[in-house]
Amino acid sequence: MNSIFVLGAGFSAAAGLPLGKGLSQHILKLARQYERGGILLKDVERFVAYKNDTSSEKLAKDDVDFEEFVAFLDIEHSLGFEGSEHWSNSGNQSQLLIRNCIAVVLHAHQLMMTSEQKSLYDSFARRLDPGRLHLILRSV
Repeated sequence: MNSIFVLGAGFSAAAGLPLGKGLSQHILKLARQYERGGILLKDVERFVAYKNDTSSEKLAKDDVDFEEFVAFLDIEHSLGFEGSEHWSNSGNQSQLLIRNCIAVVLHAHQLMMTSEQKSLYDSFARRLDPGRLHLILRSV
């Protein structure tokens, strides 16, 4: 029998990792610092325009639900929209930038974890049975 563990945001929060809106803010900050051409920010503007064109409520750029924005990018990529910007089967430029920014943010926060916070993860990992298949999904 195989086990699947689905670890929610509470598991990451206990380790001091940023969640939801905090993670989104870190991603956008990194994108502004490192991104050439502002592709992610342009995609945010396109998303806001799409939302404003298809909804009676007006959305401001600062009020974007980042998870909804990422879902918008995923659907666009899956359907092959945006022509030449789909230069990779792994995602468009914004999707890849977001993934890399998430990795940078989480790595930086992991380096700042206290020994008590690290022990939470170590304790969990020690309880896993290496003889069985385990799939661990973390949402942040």
